[in-house]
Parts: sequence; C-alpha cells; structure tokens
Amino acid sequence: MSLYPPGGRFGLETSVVSTSAAELERNTLERLREDFEAKGYQFLAEPGPAQTPEFLAGHTPDALALGQNDKVIIEIKRQGSREAKISLAQLVQKVPRSSGWRYLLVYAGQDPSELIDFPRPNQSQVDQATKEARKLERLGYARAAMLEAWSILEALARRIYPEDIRFSLRPLSPMQIVERLAMDGEIDAEQAKRLRVLSSLRNSVAHGDLDARISGDDVRYLLDVIESVSAHPTN
Repeated sequence: MSLYPPGGRFGLETSVVSTSAAELERNTLERLREDFEAKGYQFLAEPGPAQTPEFLAGHTPDALALGQNDKVIIEIKRQGSREAKISLAQLVQKVPRSSGWRYLLVYAGQDPSELIDFPRPNQSQVDQATKEARKLERLGYARAAMLEAWSILEALARRIYPEDIRFSLRPLSPMQIVERLAMDGEIDAEQAKRLRVLSSLRNSVAHGDLDARISGDDVRYLLDVIESVSAHPTN
C-alpha cells in the first residue's frame, strides 16, 4: 500500500502531468493556427456554439479551419490514445456527406508539417484529374498515367467513405480500395479481378521496377472504372 495520496507523493504528480499535457495541446493548436492561416484559412480555436456546425450539437471541437472550398473540424488528442480513434470515428458519422465539412485528428505535439492531410475531392476535381490522366496516356506516358489514375481512385474512395476513419487518417493501398469498392458493389466481380492485377502493376511501377510494362489499355480501363464509380448518384 502506498503511503502517499493519489496523484503522487505530495499530490502534485497528476497536476504536473495534466499541466504538461495542456501546454502541449495549446502549443499544437497554435502551430496549427499558423499552418492553416498561412494557407489562407480562417482559424477558430475553441469555437462557440454559434460558430460550430449544427450537426455537432453537444460537442465542441478544439478548432475549426474555414477555407474557400474546405471546412475542417480539428480534434487534438494524446498520442496513442485509443479513445481518440473511437471518439473521432463516432464524430465522423455525424458529418453530412454533402456538407463540405471534414475531420482532422492531430496528436498533441505533432508537427503540422508532418501531417498527411486528406481532403475529400469534389466532382469537378475528380473530373479534371481524370482528364489530365487521359492526356498523359494519349501522349505516351502510360506509367505516369497509371500512378495518377490510382491516386484519383484513392481520392475518390475518401469521398465515398467519409465515415470510415481508416480512409481519413492514413494512405490506402490499392488493394484496400479495390476490396472495399467490390464489397459495397461499387464495382462488379470482373472489374475487381482486373483491378487486382492492375494494382500489382501499379505497385511495381511505384517501387522502382523499370521493367514493368503498362499498356494504354490498362490505363484507359482504370480510368473508365473511375468515371463509372464517380458517376454513381450516392458518390
């Protein structure tokens, strides 16, 4: 049995840790402010009810970042916190798909420059990127067009599944994308089969296999699938 009261020998340990954690969160918040404002966003730390979107009723985010075409709800959590991921997963489900808002989870002490921030694309962005990839293929740059096409499909997957925390917080492998689209009926069995083959080709190219051969037919097929998926009413 400890001879000392909870919180440390003199009852100060918990206070010191809490203060340190609070300072870390404040410092992270200020660095995020600098980063977002440098990009032209309006940054609101600890927004009040009038500034918080209605679908977050009862929850106050750590900050909001308001851009011209992008609105971000920011949560700062302790590194390695299981509660952070569960909390964010629950909150993401509250965001209406067509609201223009998205969530960003930042760990206290994390350098904003190290964040991999994944905004969801709108339809015009997907269409424009697809046109650019088709142009690359027509010009004979099939390898570059293949990599571009897979990046478009990944961006499209983030748009289709905004409630899936795995799609919001880290890069996705081509196979993850294919399997999720197939599972949900966004692509049929034959499309999934061919995309699995193309994902292997993509990985070879991305990781330096200069002997890998990508045909124009491969690229055009992938881009046709992208256009088909992005044209679905729910997307």
